[in-house]
Amino acid sequence: MEVYQAEEMQFFLLKDILKMEEHDKVEILLGMGGALEGLVKEPICPTTTKASLLAIYHMVNLSSSFANKKAQSRFADVGLVELLVEMLVYCEKSICEKALGVLDGICSSIEGRKRAYSYALTVPVLVKKLLRVSDLATEFSISIL
Repeated sequence: MEVYQAEEMQFFLLKDILKMEEHDKVEILLGMGGALEGLVKEPICPTTTKASLLAIYHMVNLSSSFANKKAQSRFADVGLVELLVEMLVYCEKSICEKALGVLDGICSSIEGRKRAYSYALTVPVLVKKLLRVSDLATEFSISIL
């Protein structure tokens, strides 16, 4: 139980650090071995999933183009596109919005688009989310498509 609480705190702290949009911190995180994989790993509970998705969202939607593109391609390389699409099939509304926001950020890179287009479930899942979750989810789905 204490391990889960410690891991939740790590995700929340990381999310808060990345909200500050300090590009140096994102660059350091991108350079750390295993840091991205830690954010992408199998979720423990909905709370850590949300915190992890928010941290990733801030990384792939930075205003700095170099750090942004690097994060987008790295997350595409570790298989986040496929994981997000599978997550979207049966997730709750708030996780769905966050996952679509992350997927939209990743799909704004060439590598992310290639991964999304080559995965057979991408288009059916995105079409299913149109007009069924929320206005925000619809905007993200349209942007990705």
